[in-house]
Amino acid sequence: MTLSALVAFSAKLPSSVVRVVITIALAVLHVSGALLFAPATVLASVGLSGMIQNHRTGIELALFGSAAILVARSLVAALAITLRCHVARINLKRRLARLCHLSSAEARILAGYVHIPVKRSQRSG
Repeated sequence: MTLSALVAFSAKLPSSVVRVVITIALAVLHVSGALLFAPATVLASVGLSGMIQNHRTGIELALFGSAAILVARSLVAALAITLRCHVARINLKRRLARLCHLSSAEARILAGYVHIPVKRSQRSG
């Protein structure tokens, strides 16, 4: 899947779905990070030290997976904003180029709507 296809797919998702995915990824990131990086004494007092030793690989995968989802979502959002700005800039250049090459009839019609201020030196001369 190309990056532009990923951005297009992401833009079609409802914002509620995106919020739910981000919320779940944040929760998994917090819990798995807390389990992996908590001091051993805290884990032993709660009774989780044995469980963490047995399932360390799964917890690490959950941590990295949720972090990857959050980073990818941030990059996709930033890319979507960048692409929108780029397209807006291209469209503005096209509109300005079109204004520079008006036919005489179009220029006469537009002249009725556009007032170009004349400098005083040009009025008196």
